[in-house]
Amino acid sequence: MKATENLLRRSDFFSILSDEDLQKIAPHFESVEYSKDTVILKENTVADRLFVIQAGSVEIWKNYGTDKAARLAIQTTGHIFGEMALIDDEPRSATVLAAEDSSFLYMHKQTFIDLSEEYPSIMLAVLRALSRMIRTSNDSFIKSLSRQNTELQHALDDLRTTQKELIRSERFSNLGKLSSLIIHDLRNPLSVIKGYGEMLQVLNDQPEQVQDYSRKIVQEAERLNQFAEELLDYSRGELRLRWVFTSLPMIFQKVQQYLEKSLQNKNIEFSISHEGNEPFYVDEGRLIRAIVNLCDNARKAMPRGGTLSIHGQVDEENISISIEDNGLGMDKDVLAHIFEPFYSSSQGGGTGLGMVSVKTIIEAHRGVVQINSRVNKGTTVSLVIPRTQVLPE
Repeated sequence: MKATENLLRRSDFFSILSDEDLQKIAPHFESVEYSKDTVILKENTVADRLFVIQAGSVEIWKNYGTDKAARLAIQTTGHIFGEMALIDDEPRSATVLAAEDSSFLYMHKQTFIDLSEEYPSIMLAVLRALSRMIRTSNDSFIKSLSRQNTELQHALDDLRTTQKELIRSERFSNLGKLSSLIIHDLRNPLSVIKGYGEMLQVLNDQPEQVQDYSRKIVQEAERLNQFAEELLDYSRGELRLRWVFTSLPMIFQKVQQYLEKSLQNKNIEFSISHEGNEPFYVDEGRLIRAIVNLCDNARKAMPRGGTLSIHGQVDEENISISIEDNGLGMDKDVLAHIFEPFYSSSQGGGTGLGMVSVKTIIEAHRGVVQINSRVNKGTTVSLVIPRTQVLPE
């Protein structure tokens, strides 16, 4: 019995008991041995015994034998398990497995109840021991949670650092693509401007030719300006809208002036119409640029000519503008990438930022861009912007 008392005294659970109480309960423990890998207690089975490890060790498992199995702990000589069986009627909360050939002391639940009725001090001491174990478990849980929170914070900091590095790397990658596009797209209008400028130097006596060449120089300069605006908007990442009070007739008049130049001699039948003259607040310059971009895409999609129409409508809630063509159209793969920077399916050149610019401008107005396209049938792009805007103070 002395060996049993000494073993119980080493246990956190029974160490709180007096020598007198230990002497009372020690004779009621029985011995048992289990070989390695034997299941001693099984999760969700009836809890009817408390165990004390006499020699050897055990593993505590949750969801043992399933693909969600998790080993919670390893316990060695002097530790107890199954203690909750003494005070409640709940099933086992975990599975206990012999980690090696081991021997144990155990007591039946009913035996403990009988002893507690005869010696109330034992029950009181056991409840105190359980309370202490729960407090220790809570402290351990809080420390573990704090440690995990610290680890998660470090992981989050690492992720943010990695994200910044990835963004920086992506920007360098985009810068390489952008440099190539800039060289290609600047070369054409600069060559045109240079050529017409040289011709102007020798055409002082031909005013009509001078006027025509001057108009073309202005047109190419406007292309360069639009190109620069797209690059600036993309580099900033967000737009600072310049709100003005305008209307569809005013916007469409300026759009038509832009398009008349680019649609000349392209065999494209162009029409523009609107419903509603009510004024509204938008960034007129950028909205015009979005419409012109879409019309330029439509022109490139009709290399042999076709029809291009713009229709606008203003109602109480929205400003709706649709750009429709009967050109080549786009398949699902092209549509899936249409708003990606530097992506272009056109053979007519461009920065690959046109649709990015359109989407950015419309979303800055809290609006949406909708695209409906069929291969060899044409494309309709709809811009819908709320008529009521929240203007900066």
